[in-house]
Amino acid sequence: MIEIPEVVVLADQINESMAGKRIKGIKIPRSPGRFSFYLGDPNDYDTLMRDSYICGAGQSVEWLKSWLTTSGFYSQWSHSQAV
Repeated sequence: MIEIPEVVVLADQINESMAGKRIKGIKIPRSPGRFSFYLGDPNDYDTLMRDSYICGAGQSVEWLKSWLTTSGFYSQWSHSQAV
């Protein structure tokens, strides 16, 4: 489990290195760790997020949040402490 200061650092690193980049595809781990959580069917993630752009990341308490855009619409993806 990551702590709040780590969430802040991860959000900053995402903003510095990934903001504005396009998602070419999603690979789901074959054997996810015990702190892996999915919303919906992970096999749909590639279809949902392919060709989206990463707008940035932020934090809300212990949650790391990232913002994506597809066709001009913004989506918010929240990742629990288990990022």
